[in-house]
Amino acid sequence: MEGRVSAEREVQRVSLEEEVRALAERERLNEALHDYCALRKKAAMSVESAETRQEKVWRERVTDWFYKVVDQVELERDMVYVAMNMLDRFLAVIEDTESYLRDQKKYRLAAMTCLLLSLKMCGSNAIGLRSLVKMSSGSVTQDQVLHCAKTIVRSLSWTRPLATPAAFLAKLSHILPSHARQSVLHHATFLVELSLYDPFFQAASPSDIAIAALLNAQSITHTTRAQAKHFLTSATSLTSHTNLSNLLPLRKRLNTAFLRASPTSDHTNNPSIPTTIHTIPSVPTIHTIECRVVSSDDMT
Repeated sequence: MEGRVSAEREVQRVSLEEEVRALAERERLNEALHDYCALRKKAAMSVESAETRQEKVWRERVTDWFYKVVDQVELERDMVYVAMNMLDRFLAVIEDTESYLRDQKKYRLAAMTCLLLSLKMCGSNAIGLRSLVKMSSGSVTQDQVLHCAKTIVRSLSWTRPLATPAAFLAKLSHILPSHARQSVLHHATFLVELSLYDPFFQAASPSDIAIAALLNAQSITHTTRAQAKHFLTSATSLTSHTNLSNLLPLRKRLNTAFLRASPTSDHTNNPSIPTTIHTIPSVPTIHTIECRVVSSDDMT
C-alpha cells in the first residue's frame, strides 16, 4: 500500500513539473514578442506625470468595471487579466499612446473593446457587441468598437495563448502543504486580483506575480519560514527563468495594496481603492483559461 501511494505521489510530482514548465515556456515565448517587449520598455521608462496619474485612476475604474461585468455573467475572474494585459500591450505599441491617456472616451473605448476581444479569444459568447454597447450607456457605438477592434488586432501578437498569474497559482499551489493550501491560495488569489488595479505590475511576468502573491499569502497565513523557503526553492526551480531580484519589489507592492484594501486597515476608506475588493473573496475559483487566436470578424 505504501509503495502504491509513493508511486502515485511521484507521478503527480512529475505531472506537476511538466505542467508548470509548459506554462513557463509559454510565458517565455510570449515575452519575446514585440508587444511584450514594448510593454517592458514603456514600464522601464515610465515617469510620474499628470498623464500617468490620470491613467492610474482610469485603470482602477476600468478594472473595477471589468470585475463587475465578468461576475455578472458568471465568467472566470481570470478573464480580467487577459483583457487588461491586452489593453496594456496595445497602449504600449500604438504611436498615438498619449491621445488615449489624455482622452477618457478613447481610453474607455479601447478598454471595452479589449474585454470583448478577450471574451472572443477564450470562446465565450456571454457578452456580444450589442450587449457591450448597451452596457456602455451610449458612450460608444458598434462602429467605434469594430474600428477599435481592427486596430487592436493589427497591433498585437496573437500567435500563442496567454499564460496568466491564476494559471500559475493553480499549479504552484500544489507545492504547498495540503493543510495550508486552500487558505494560502485564497489570499494569493485576492492579491493577484489586486495587482491588476496597479500599473506597476503591467510588465511583470505572470509567474513572478503568482510566486510573489503566494509568498505574501504564506506570510498572511503564518506559514513557517521553512515551508516558505521550500516553496520558493521549488517554485523558482520549476519556472526556471524567474529572477529572484524581481520578487522583492513585487512583494512590497502587493503588501502595500493588501494593507490598503484590507477591511481591518485604516486605509479602507481611501477612494483610490475600489470598494468591490475590500472583502477577500470567500472561495477562489481558479482555472486555466485557454485562449485562441481571434480576428476582428469575430466581433460581429
